[in-house]
Amino acid sequence: MEIRRGVPDLDLGKSHYAQVRILVDGDHYLKGMAVYSDDLLPNGVDIMFNTNKPSGTPKMKVLKEAKADPDNPFGAAIKANGQSTYIGSDGKEHLSPINKLKEEGDWDTMSRNVSSQFLSKQPKKLIENQLKLTIADYQAQYDEIMHYNNPTVKKKLLNDFADTCEGTSMTLKASAFPGQSTKVILPINRIKETEAYCPTYENGTQLALIRYPHAGTFEIPIVTVNNKNVSGKRNLGQIQDAIGINAKVAERLSGADFDGDTVMVIPVSDKVPIKSTRPLEQLKGFDPKTAYAVPEGNPNNVRLMKKEEKQREMGVISNLITDMTLRGASEEELARAVKHSMVVIDAEKHKLDYKRSERENGIQELKEKWQIRVDEDGTTHYGGASTLLSRRKQTIRVPERRGSVRVDKETGELIYKESGRTFPDPKTKKERIAEDTVSLISETKDARTLSSGTIQENLYADFSNKLKAMAAQARKEAANMKGIQRDPEAAKTYAAEVMSLKDKYTTMLANKPKERKAMLIANANIKAKIQELGLDPQNTEDKKEIKKISSVEMQRARDKVGASGQKSKVRFSDREWEAIQAGAISDNMLSKFLNSSDSDEIVKRAMPKTTASLSSAKLSKARAMLRSGYTYKEIAQACGVPESTVYDALGK
Repeated sequence: MEIRRGVPDLDLGKSHYAQVRILVDGDHYLKGMAVYSDDLLPNGVDIMFNTNKPSGTPKMKVLKEAKADPDNPFGAAIKANGQSTYIGSDGKEHLSPINKLKEEGDWDTMSRNVSSQFLSKQPKKLIENQLKLTIADYQAQYDEIMHYNNPTVKKKLLNDFADTCEGTSMTLKASAFPGQSTKVILPINRIKETEAYCPTYENGTQLALIRYPHAGTFEIPIVTVNNKNVSGKRNLGQIQDAIGINAKVAERLSGADFDGDTVMVIPVSDKVPIKSTRPLEQLKGFDPKTAYAVPEGNPNNVRLMKKEEKQREMGVISNLITDMTLRGASEEELARAVKHSMVVIDAEKHKLDYKRSERENGIQELKEKWQIRVDEDGTTHYGGASTLLSRRKQTIRVPERRGSVRVDKETGELIYKESGRTFPDPKTKKERIAEDTVSLISETKDARTLSSGTIQENLYADFSNKLKAMAAQARKEAANMKGIQRDPEAAKTYAAEVMSLKDKYTTMLANKPKERKAMLIANANIKAKIQELGLDPQNTEDKKEIKKISSVEMQRARDKVGASGQKSKVRFSDREWEAIQAGAISDNMLSKFLNSSDSDEIVKRAMPKTTASLSSAKLSKARAMLRSGYTYKEIAQACGVPESTVYDALGK
């Protein structure tokens, strides 16, 4: 929506744009991105609302119907201080009709990783470079930790590092590309389809735009930055976490709209040759909202999608598209699957006949042709996830685990204690062993056994295996490491600091019961909010919203029970850390302090000062970054060395 600049009740404050809701007549509302417009609004009009609804649609059908809840008529979480006040013509203070969900700057904190959903569909060399860079980055982290001089701190960080490696071995996320960022999309009417307005990049820079869920290279528009665009300069100015594009470009981004949808932005170069292919002919003019709309009142009793079904259905079709792409399906076949995915995305929200879409697009036929999997015992399965990239999300049942996890000192592998608990099966009445659900890939020693044999899968399988090996090595080092020896003299010197840390730890323990109570209350409220708003925990954009809701509800719950977020962690002063390094605290006590503190703070304090040389691990990282297109300046910053050191080390 375009709003007139200088109107007091529509003022966006310091922001150039915001995701907003505006109540209309108490029973309907406008939803979308609000941007200032200085040249398009007719006289007497303060808000111009743009819609993709067909011409002639009644006004109230264009607007959204407000919820019955007076505290939340929009069914969305308004940000803290998201509704400002203004002084009206009567000289009195009034609430602004602008309700902000997010505003400029709120989109700048998105993940900088690269999902396998996108990268696996790119050329082999690009995948290889990015996965090598990720491994080199982890290796450099390991090398750095091994140079820490405090054994107890080193042990703690090695275990944290192992957990991170293990996590990445399952998510299969790679390091970001040079210059990669996340931007919210904004419409610019007077800009070419081949251009974008984005002041954080230089004029002439080519940018690849990727939106999730990502079906294939045909959904990747490549645009050239034009920061001289008059409409962009006038209406948007020096935007930081947004990109202005033509509406036709948004359509190509798997039907993105301008209500807070984001894209991953990657600068294209000879080192980062992002593959983009022409849009699929079969998708031109396809609108799922009209092709599979259910008539008003659902006279044919069509089975409509429930909120709780959306996540599962999206997972099914996303897995199918991934498996089809990896195994070389034709454009016509991919188009059928993508059409169905577009229907599924909007089925619950817009009441679409997704079952008819499934039949008409032959989804079952596609599953049986492209999702073939043979088990180790030779059993053939048709349909369901069948490649490493789709199977990584699968789960298996294992005997119920209880108690603390041990580490095998010889191998670094985790050893779980089984509860041995049994219970009567409600159906068979026979005794059953209690089980836990765990990730399939976490229990798979060699990820290649989950691969169907494609080049892309094997690259990712090797990537996963290397990360698991690094995790095991880190745990092995930690398990066999002796802790710090307490120095009695240092304990005397730093007696005040030791006492201060013990007091902080005691306060943290006293806060724990309150924190647990607050967490129970908050979790119940968060769950209710997620259901109420129809948020998907697997959706990248919804995750951000859920995180914000979680933060608000957790603070409310803490206030209610008298818990303190600050007191839930042990934080160190400079002098207290000095006492730790001097050996004033025993290994056992220090371990308790470290396990009750923030890992990021420990890393910053334990990190050795910048050196003028590159270790072998950091040299490997520097070479991997250079292959991926990073500049010498960026490499130097990432490795913590002067730029000249990078030039010397890389022979430049």
